[in-house]
Amino acid sequence: MGLEEVKSDILDEAEAKADQIIQEAEKEKQKIITEAKEKAEKIKQEHQEKLDEEKEVYRRKAISSARMKAKEEKLHAREESLSKVFKGFRESLGEMSEEEKESYVEECLQKPEFDIGKVVGSEEFEQFVDEDFEVDNSVNGVIVISEDEARRQNFSFDKIVEQYKSSYRKQVAEKLFE
Repeated sequence: MGLEEVKSDILDEAEAKADQIIQEAEKEKQKIITEAKEKAEKIKQEHQEKLDEEKEVYRRKAISSARMKAKEEKLHAREESLSKVFKGFRESLGEMSEEEKESYVEECLQKPEFDIGKVVGSEEFEQFVDEDFEVDNSVNGVIVISEDEARRQNFSFDKIVEQYKSSYRKQVAEKLFE
């Protein structure tokens, strides 16, 4: 074997080793790329899942908020309807005929459980009261006061409406919103 042959064998062997190293490096490179792609895909998927969860939470909150707003608007509309009914009732009290006014005053004077000293009310009721009457046009209706002025019973229209509202609100609402 000559020097050229040894040299050629060494070069062939070196080339074979170099090819083997290149192939192993190529395999390692492919492995690293594959792992990186898998890792990137996993990260992407995790982020997508997180994003989907956040979207779902936001969607639920939006739906909940919309339901709450609709409920509030419905409640507001009901309150407006109830207010209109009681406002209409209040207006009807102000539109009593003379006979109804007289009957109203008679009932107001029979209800107190004390001796009446005077009656305060708007002048439209004065003619129906035999007791001492004090005109106060800010009182729509009448207020009955005891002789010693320690007790009073308020029969003003606003007070009547307030009492009806607290006593019959539920029944009126049920009738309105059946």
